[in-house]
This record gives sequence, C-alpha cells and structure tokens, in this order.
Amino acid sequence: MEQQLVLGAFSDWFSERSPNKTAIFINEGDDCMIRAIVFDFDGLMIDTETLEYEVLQKIYTEYEFDLPIATYAQNIGTTIGEFNPYTNLANLLKQNKDEQFIKNLHKERLESLLPTLVLREGVLDFIAQAKQLNLKIALATSSHRAWIDSFFTRFELHQYFDYICTADDVTHVKPNPELYLRALSLLGVDGQEAIAFEDSHNGSIAAAAAGMHCIAVPNPVTQHFTFEHCSLIISSMADTTLIKVIEAIEKKF
Repeated sequence: MEQQLVLGAFSDWFSERSPNKTAIFINEGDDCMIRAIVFDFDGLMIDTETLEYEVLQKIYTEYEFDLPIATYAQNIGTTIGEFNPYTNLANLLKQNKDEQFIKNLHKERLESLLPTLVLREGVLDFIAQAKQLNLKIALATSSHRAWIDSFFTRFELHQYFDYICTADDVTHVKPNPELYLRALSLLGVDGQEAIAFEDSHNGSIAAAAAGMHCIAVPNPVTQHFTFEHCSLIISSMADTTLIKVIEAIEKKF
C-alpha cells in the first residue's frame, strides 16, 4: 500500500480523509541524494489559484449559479481541459452572455486584484535554505513566461533560479511530465536527485511521472486532493524546513 508522511497542521485534515496513509512511500533501496529542487508557481509560490476561483465563483453567483471547487479544480495545474468554466456558465445562461464576455470579465476583475497577492509563507525561507545547501533551483510551470516574469520581477525572484521552464518551452504541460523532464535535463540531475514542490493533483502526476520526489503544499482550492503521488504533504512551507523535508525523504521514514 502506498504511504505518505504528512507534516504540519494539514495532517489532521489528511488523517480524517485517508486513515490508512500514515508514513511515506519512497521505494526502499533508492540511493537518494538530493541535488536540486523544482518549484511549481501558481498556487504554490503565490496563491493565484484561490484568487482566480473566488473571482470566478463570484461571477457565477451574480448570475445565480454555483461553481463547486471540486469541479473547478480539474483544471488546476494545467490548461483548461474537459471542463471549461467559461463555456459552462455561457451554456447555463443560454447565450444571454457568451463565453468571451465571461472570460474577459473574469480577466478584468482578476487583474485588478493581482497586486494584492503576496508570496506564500515559507517560500523565501525554502529558497534561502536551498541556496545554503548549494542545491540547484528551477521552476516548472504550466503558465506562460510573460505571466511568470511579471511576478518574478515584482518579487525579485529571477536571481534565485538557475532555470525557468514554462508552457512556452514545451509541447505538453502538466500532467504530462515534459516540463519536469526539461527542468531535470537543464539541471543535470536524475529524478531521484530532485524534489518537486506542487500544490495540484495534475502537477503531482507530472512530477511522479518524471521520477521525482514530490512534496504537496496544498492551498484552499486544492486541499481536498489526496495527493497519492506525493511523498510528503505539508500545510505550509512555514511549518517546517527544507532540511527536515530532505531528511525525511533520504531516511525513508
């Protein structure tokens, strides 16, 4: 049976929903020496995902409809897939408002609120600890480079990352592992020598498919996922340290 180590306050939530998962599931016999870490971006470093959902949910509510988190979350960590929230609402409104109108309304409201976003707690601490440990650092995101650069410039993050891999660099985004495989190639490390930090189910699938250790750091929109592909689940990077995460993986608790 696959098992996980759950760290932080999130353990109580996880235990209630997955009582049979109590320890980690890293394959015994792995010669694990971590040399690099790879971050996701949206929802992981900055919680754009909760904001995007809340803005869209408010639009749904204004038209007297609901957008369940579980339904919306299908698209988190990837591009719009089988469920398109804009098409869905347009269909519910029976063409009173078209898909493009709803999409533009969402974009306009979202952009007005983006300046309120800040880095999630503990992100800079983990980056600083990675630098102290001489680990290589990369970003692997299904978002486009222009979106990433706007935040990286604002928070002065470029200086910390050895490589940035975005949707502009690959043919397939998450849950396809191409982004992570590209990051590993650029970093010059194998999957078992790297840790991926993810907040979404689609992202964790991609990291696991690339052969990486994956740490889930859920946000309010993704916290209902079980993250069965992850080695650890932590509620926040502020609840632990990178060193403790690495030790937990390398000791195969």
